[in-house]
Amino acid sequence: MPHSFGAKLRAFRDLLRLSQTAFAQMLGISQSSLSDLETSRRPPSLALAARIASSLGVRADYLLRDELAVEPNMRATKVHAVRERGSTYVFDTLGGRIQRLRLTAGLSQASLAHSLGLASHSHISYLESGRKVPSIELLIRIADHFGVAIDDLVRGTTLAAPPDEQPEQ
Repeated sequence: MPHSFGAKLRAFRDLLRLSQTAFAQMLGISQSSLSDLETSRRPPSLALAARIASSLGVRADYLLRDELAVEPNMRATKVHAVRERGSTYVFDTLGGRIQRLRLTAGLSQASLAHSLGLASHSHISYLESGRKVPSIELLIRIADHFGVAIDDLVRGTTLAAPPDEQPEQ
């Protein structure tokens, strides 16, 4: 579980000068859920972490990676307007992005599973088919393995083309 997620979330709430109740409403979650997240009593789901990052206008990497420190001098210009509840965040292509990266790297499901410390290739198969959503820890390992940002996996911002779509040189 990312340990600094709660501190970063609290830093944004403090920056916006909002109560937990008001901030929770802006994020579309209950006040008790926000409290649990801020105190690290419960980790965020991948969908919630991505929704919060998008709502705050920050990269998911900033919220989820502990090695990226809480910025004590964040300025309000870094915070975009928090969107109202109702936005839909679809992650049904996350598996396709993982598969695209794996194929581009020339890896089998078994070799990727081994590299990530997974017991079997079936876990990769489930991720790629959309039958499973990776934990945040696994998502970080996948992003690190391929050298991409978490946002690239979740939102598909700058992923490489698969081998059959690579431009000829």
